[in-house]
Amino acid sequence: MTGCVRPGAARIALRDVEPWAAESRLVPVPNLGELERAVMERLWAAPGSLTARDVQEGLTTNPATTTVLTVLGRLQRKGLVTRERDGRAHHYRAVGSREDHVAELMNVALDTAADRSAALARFVGSIPPEERARLRDLLD
Repeated sequence: MTGCVRPGAARIALRDVEPWAAESRLVPVPNLGELERAVMERLWAAPGSLTARDVQEGLTTNPATTTVLTVLGRLQRKGLVTRERDGRAHHYRAVGSREDHVAELMNVALDTAADRSAALARFVGSIPPEERARLRDLLD
C-alpha cells in the first residue's frame, strides 16, 4: 500500500489499496463526530439507500429530522455519502463500506509514523496469530 500526505490534509491513493479499485483518486479521510459516526453506521448497515427519516428511526439518540439532514449534508460534503432525489425525498447511501473507511484511517495513521516499517512491525506483532496468518494469505 502506498500513501501520501500533503501538508494540512491526510490523503491516500486508493489505486494502490485494492487491485479492484475502479478509480485512481486521492480521497480525504474526514474525522467523524459522534452523531456523524452513528449516521454512517446506520448507512453502512443498510442494504440500500435510506431517507433521512429512515436514518433517524435507527438512531438511539433520537435527534430531530432537521439535525439528521444537517449531518447527512455534512457527510455528503465530506465525500462519504451520496444523495439521490426520489420525488420529494432524498435517499442517502454510503460511498464506501465501513471496511474502506477503516482501511483509509489505518493508512493515515501509518502516514503519521516517523518509521512506517517499524509501525507496521509493531502492528503485526500486536494482532492475534490468526490475523497474522490472514495477512500472510492476503499478501501471497
